[in-house]
Amino acid sequence: LMDVHMPEMDGMTATRKIRNGEAGKNNQKIPIIALTAYAMSEDKKQIMDSGMSNFLTKPVNFDRLKGVLEKTESVQIEEDRDGNRHLILDYATSLEYFNNDKKLLKDLYLKFIDGEGERMAKINYNWSTNKLEELMFSVHKLKGAASMLGANNLYLRLSSLEKKLSESNVDLQLLSEERDKMEQCFNRTVEEMNKVIESF
Repeated sequence: LMDVHMPEMDGMTATRKIRNGEAGKNNQKIPIIALTAYAMSEDKKQIMDSGMSNFLTKPVNFDRLKGVLEKTESVQIEEDRDGNRHLILDYATSLEYFNNDKKLLKDLYLKFIDGEGERMAKINYNWSTNKLEELMFSVHKLKGAASMLGANNLYLRLSSLEKKLSESNVDLQLLSEERDKMEQCFNRTVEEMNKVIESF
C-alpha cells in the first residue's frame, strides 16, 4: 500500500522509481496500491500513469480493500518510444466508469475479445489488399473500443497508426512495423482481459 502524499517523496514518485528498477529488478513488478484522499478523475489518471497497480480512497472500506487485493496482480506496463509508461489495461478506472458492475465489465471484455478479434482480422485483410478506406474505418472502431475499456497502450498505438494512415500518399509497406507493434499490443491487451475475467 502506497500513500500518495508523503513527506520528502510522494507516492507517485516512489512508484516510478520502483518501476524503473531503483528498488531492485526483483521489485519492478510488485503490486502497488495507492492510498489517496482524492477521487477526481485527473488524480486517478496521474496515479495510474505513475505505475500503480490499483488505488483506494481514504477512509479505507475493508470490503473494497479485500476486493482490490483479490484483483491486483503484478502490474503490466509498457513504455512508448518517448519513454512514457502506460498501463496495458486500466481495470480499476474502467470498473468505476461502469459503476462497479463487474458482470457488465466482464461481458464487455468478452465481447471485445470476440468481436474485436474479428476486427483485427479485418485490419490485416484490408492491409494486405491495400483497402485503405476500410482499413481506416476498422482502426478507428477498434480505437474507440480500446478507449472505452481502458486499454491505454492499445489506444495510443491505434491513434498513432490512424494519424499516419490519414496522411496523403501513405505507403502501407512502410507502416508494416507499426502494424505489427499494434497487433502485439492487442494480443497483450487480450491476455490482460482474460486474467481479469478468470479472477471474477
